[in-house]
Amino acid sequence: KKAHKAARRLLSEYLSGKNTTITLRTHNGTIPTMPIIGEALAKINLTLSTPRLELPGDEDTEGQGFIRDATFHILSSTATFMLASPLRYDTVSIEYINATAFYNHTEPIGQIIRDEPFDVSPGVSQTPRLPVEWSADHVGLDKLKKALGGKLKLDAVADVTVRVGYWFETVHYVGKAIGARVSL
Repeated sequence: KKAHKAARRLLSEYLSGKNTTITLRTHNGTIPTMPIIGEALAKINLTLSTPRLELPGDEDTEGQGFIRDATFHILSSTATFMLASPLRYDTVSIEYINATAFYNHTEPIGQIIRDEPFDVSPGVSQTPRLPVEWSADHVGLDKLKKALGGKLKLDAVADVTVRVGYWFETVHYVGKAIGARVSL
């Protein structure tokens, strides 16, 4: 359980673009036939930076990270996203999303809660329209209205359950300065 929690935190931070590291260390059971060597080597930690994933479209300067672009459709209270999948051959299924978009890091714009799965194909692909519950706070809505027909930079915080094949995991994603277009 402790290892699973640590792995989930590592994956969440990695996918959010944070600088992450992995520390390798032996223990007395590392080499079962020679536990003394494993124990002696346990005094040495090897810390490695995790390599950055090369995502489709990284050569573009506009969008970076997994969320490349967002479009908020005000009248239909929906949003679409351009997502870059890190997998070249496998489809990622988004099983559940609970996400909130923020303007200026603190002012909520809207929230998406969806438990209907959709697939993210290898490469860059667009999501289906996802329902948005606009913030009751007028500050967020005013920012959207002012950006109508244009763009603004938003942050996002999301708990997302992903599936690849039979593997499921819920990750906590934190995105910064995501370019979002605003349309009617």
